[in-house]
Amino acid sequence: NLGRYNEAEPAARAGLAWMTWLYGQEHIFRAKPLKVLGLVCSYQNRYEEAARHYEEGVQIYANSTGVEHPECLGIMNNLAVIYVLMGQDERAIEMAKTVLKSNRKVHGPDHRATVTSQVALANIYLQQGQYDDAAPLLAEAVEICRGTFAPDHPTTLSALRVQVSNEFSRGGDPAEILAVANDVLAAYEATSANSNDLAQMYAMRAHVRERLGQRDEAMHDMEQALKHAELQRALASGGERERAKQFEDFNLFYGQEMM
Repeated sequence: NLGRYNEAEPAARAGLAWMTWLYGQEHIFRAKPLKVLGLVCSYQNRYEEAARHYEEGVQIYANSTGVEHPECLGIMNNLAVIYVLMGQDERAIEMAKTVLKSNRKVHGPDHRATVTSQVALANIYLQQGQYDDAAPLLAEAVEICRGTFAPDHPTTLSALRVQVSNEFSRGGDPAEILAVANDVLAAYEATSANSNDLAQMYAMRAHVRERLGQRDEAMHDMEQALKHAELQRALASGGERERAKQFEDFNLFYGQEMM
C-alpha cells in the first residue's frame, strides 16, 4: 500500500516459498501469497506474470473449496482487471460476469464485494467504449453505496469515480458531472487517497472543465494530476504509464492554450 514494491516483492516471494515448503504446491494456504505476489507484479505493470500468479491461485481454490470461496472471487476480480490490461477483453468480461454472479449468490447484492465486482464489470465496459452497458450497472452500484456505505467510503468513491468517467464519455451534462467530480475529489483529499486515484480524478475533472470552457481551472487540475502522477512515479515503476498519460493530456491543454 505504501508503494514500496522493491521491498514487497521479496517478502511476497519468501512467503510463497515458505507456504510451499510447509504445505506443498496444491495447498490452499499458497493462494493468499500468490494473490499478494500478483498484486505486486500488477502494480509494476508486469501483467503476464501477475496473471500467472492469479490463475494459479484460482486453480488451487478450484481444486479444494471451489471458486465461489470469497478469497477466490477476490483473486478472480483482480484477474479480470489484468486481462483488460493485457488486451484480452472477452476473457475479462466473462471473468467479471462470473465474479459478479457468484458474489450476488454468496454475499447478496449489498455487500462490498458484490458492489466492487459490479463496478469492475462496468469499468471493463467503459474501457471498451460500451458506455450504455456500463451505465445501469453504475447507477445501481451508486444507489447501493449511498444506502449502505458512508459518502467517503472507498467503495462509494470508486463507484462514483467510474460513473464520472462513464457519464463524461457518454456526453452527459458536464455541470452535473463536475458536481460529482468535486465531491469525489474533496473526499479523496480529506482521506489522503493514493496518488494514482488523485491523479486520475484531477485529470478527469480537467477534461470536464475543458468541456465547460473553464480553461484556467482545467489547467490547474491537470497540473495537480501531474503532481500526483509524479508522486506515484517516485514510489514505483508502475506509475510510469499513468505519468506519461498525464503528461500527454497536459501537453494537449498547453498546446491549445498557446494557439
